[in-house]
Amino acid sequence: MDNNENSVKQFSTDSEFTFKRLFALIKKSGFRILIFVAATVFITGVVGGSVYLGTKDLGTYSALVDFNYPGIEEGKDPFGRNLDVTKIKSPEVVSSAIAALKAKGINISTEKQDDIINNINIEGVVPEDILQKILVIQEIATKSPTVLQELTDLKYFSSRYKISIGKLDKIGLKKTDAGYLVNQIIEEYISYFKKTYSSKTILAGNVVKIVSENGSTAGTEYTYDFIELYDIYYAQIVSALSYLNAINLEAPSFRSNETLKTFSDLIYDFTIIRDTDLVKYETFVVQNGISNDIPFVLSYLNRQLETLNTQKNRAASDAEALQQVITSYDNGDIIYIANGDSLQAKGGPTAQYDRLFADLSKFRQEENRIEAEITNLQQRISKYEAAIASGPSSEELQANMEIATARSQIIANRLLAAINTANRSIAEYYDTEYFDNAVSIAVPAAFEQNQSDFLMWFALALVSFAVIAAVAAVTVTYYRLKKKNIAV
Repeated sequence: MDNNENSVKQFSTDSEFTFKRLFALIKKSGFRILIFVAATVFITGVVGGSVYLGTKDLGTYSALVDFNYPGIEEGKDPFGRNLDVTKIKSPEVVSSAIAALKAKGINISTEKQDDIINNINIEGVVPEDILQKILVIQEIATKSPTVLQELTDLKYFSSRYKISIGKLDKIGLKKTDAGYLVNQIIEEYISYFKKTYSSKTILAGNVVKIVSENGSTAGTEYTYDFIELYDIYYAQIVSALSYLNAINLEAPSFRSNETLKTFSDLIYDFTIIRDTDLVKYETFVVQNGISNDIPFVLSYLNRQLETLNTQKNRAASDAEALQQVITSYDNGDIIYIANGDSLQAKGGPTAQYDRLFADLSKFRQEENRIEAEITNLQQRISKYEAAIASGPSSEELQANMEIATARSQIIANRLLAAINTANRSIAEYYDTEYFDNAVSIAVPAAFEQNQSDFLMWFALALVSFAVIAAVAAVTVTYYRLKKKNIAV
């Protein structure tokens, strides 16, 4: 009896299962296991590879966008409102992107616009350090419920967002076109962002209205009375100076390449109009009692006077109340050191006490300002009342009105020129400096296959099938040996 017959006989006569017997069976099945596993790996590889190749273009194109301007850390836009990042995929932005790509020779049908918008995903990116802090607080909160409120109050607003477009097959979008599209959408959004938030004007269009209504057209020459024009011009100049002074604090060294002016230069331009042209205009109009309708002007001035008197009384009342608080204020103690000993004195000032005095000073300044305006109004009223009693002749009044109209036209033109120059300078400042990097592409669009799950399951399946194939090979060997034993 040869060795094979001996092994078959030994295998069949041992009724007790042992690891030695199992290893002998596996050793006997070595070649068959190799064949079975190789065949299984080949078949699984062919099927899995076909699926992989068939789905490799079904991933997403993603890019990262950074926001960098004051307020973004609180989730606000430059105007202080909640930032709406969904504007990135607004129809206006997407359609502009499609049109821009078409101009570059990349044709994407506008009929796909809605599908593209619906398949764009925007999600905030949380930095690793912030994420770690959140996880730490969460862990502490599970052990100490008192920390739970802190976790509830914890807020983080992303300054970086991930923009992705997927389901390219359903949209009917080519893989290469999708990458171009994501980048172009972001570029168009950057333009939209700058256009929306940097197109700031410092004044409304009242001056334009005045110019058109006080020009040479006879029917609209006196839409506003002369003293009304002064108030409108003055209010616009005050508004412009307030805005320019604020922006000059932000960028004192900025000089526009287009207008060649700094913000200090612009402030000077408006100040000159206010302190020269406008003062001369007011003096001429008031001193000569120039008006189309003096009773109307007196009514207009008296209404202003009533408003100012009300404001003055309120400011005086507030100042008096604050003065009483200061008088009865119980100052805190002063602690000072002398010769190494701590000594204490009563009645020392405190920070709160100092703030009360600062507030009182503001109230007094406001009183003085209102008082000066009241005095000016009273002088105006006196002049117009005198004009009613013994005013100039109609010929003289007509001549003065023509002079006043010409002067108001000059002021309006100069004010318009100053406004236009200021607006161009401001727009350039926001475009080139303030909003230059307000929105930027941190990482351009890159393709993500999103097949990590597929590869994991494929590897698991491959191992599982290989094990099953090995078991099957051992099983086949077992039954073959058993048949041989029966035959023997």
